[in-house]
Amino acid sequence: MTAAANPDRLGGDLFVKVLSEDPAAGSQAIYQKMSGDRYGNVEYYTFLTLPGPVGVASMSGSPLIVAAFMFGLAMLGHSIEWVAARLTQNLATAAVTGVSLAYLTVQMGFPWTLLIYAIELLLSVTFLGVVWRVTKRLTSAR
Repeated sequence: MTAAANPDRLGGDLFVKVLSEDPAAGSQAIYQKMSGDRYGNVEYYTFLTLPGPVGVASMSGSPLIVAAFMFGLAMLGHSIEWVAARLTQNLATAAVTGVSLAYLTVQMGFPWTLLIYAIELLLSVTFLGVVWRVTKRLTSAR
């Protein structure tokens, strides 16, 4: 709704700025300013309005980019969950991976932080997969 209320500000340049925006901007971030930022003047806390993935993609002003962005996020999330299932051969690990990634995706405030989390998640799952395979190999060698 925030993006729809500001059609004159939308476009490719804004979308790229939002994608690469530094999370340290906090209440001074682009989306916070566009949304009205009711909580921007709270002294000891930082409250942010979260656009979510659709809100972030809507900054482009193009329904096609919104659809492509959401499709790309869904495929990326599914791929990470698939990697978790393949490496660990454990459905619980894959489920926790998918749920945690989905939770952070819908609460997207800054796309950069989601990217960092996805990388951390992949590294963690890879580590678990290596530990699982090494343990399996060590126990089967006896």
